[in-house]
Amino acid sequence: MRKRSILLSLFLVLLIAVTAASAASVKGWGEQVRGSAGLNAQLTGDPFTVPNGVVGTISFVNCDGDGFWIQGSAHLVFNSASQANGARPKAGTYYVYPNLKQGQNRAGVTITVSW
Repeated sequence: MRKRSILLSLFLVLLIAVTAASAASVKGWGEQVRGSAGLNAQLTGDPFTVPNGVVGTISFVNCDGDGFWIQGSAHLVFNSASQANGARPKAGTYYVYPNLKQGQNRAGVTITVSW
């Protein structure tokens, strides 16, 4: 009986450790800079990756543009940061870029995806 209790306790500790290790998040950011019409506009940023076997949830967005889009393994468009919270990108690699507001020359977006 004592051996069974020890094994059960060890199993529970291991299960909790594996669950904690699998919870993670990633951040991605992007920027758009307006250029001369048709010449030198710029999109820059760092991609984020949702690993195979999980579905991410957008948990944080900071955007000073007029909404933003995510492109990569899927294409998602959001008119506002609040609209994006809770969206669930599937496994894959993505870039995120802001839309410029009328008269805005530079905008940025940062997002956090958790799983």
